[in-house]
Amino acid sequence: IYTKKYVKLNLLFNYYPHVFTGIFTCQATDWNEQLNKSMRISIKHPPQIEVKPLALSVQHGHEAICSCESRDDNHGDFIYTWRKHDTLLEKSTEHEIIEKIQPTGSRIYVKSAKTNAKYTCTVTSPSGHSSEACYVSVAEGNYT
Repeated sequence: IYTKKYVKLNLLFNYYPHVFTGIFTCQATDWNEQLNKSMRISIKHPPQIEVKPLALSVQHGHEAICSCESRDDNHGDFIYTWRKHDTLLEKSTEHEIIEKIQPTGSRIYVKSAKTNAKYTCTVTSPSGHSSEACYVSVAEGNYT
């Protein structure tokens, strides 16, 4: 919609890769009058995360370590949380230690794995959150 005092612009993207950041200009023409309006658009997206490993097998009573990092966390200000079987691990325990990875990231160190477990890392940033799981399988017996 264009009038001498009012311009309404709707800019819709069906797909928005990270490269859709920049200056976009709308040009409206009505009765030989033309108006250009430019604006800077920055696409925000939930953090991209990487959990390593996605799955691991350990002997009963052995240690397991899962790490979680986001390449988008350039300043170390994202929030990293861990869940075990969808229950939030609010702090380290005697058997499950949550550690900060410098400069960015987190890991969970399981001192003595006794049962199979799903550990999910959630990374929260100002533009959203993302989650990914690490599956720990515990093998019974002594296999060589």
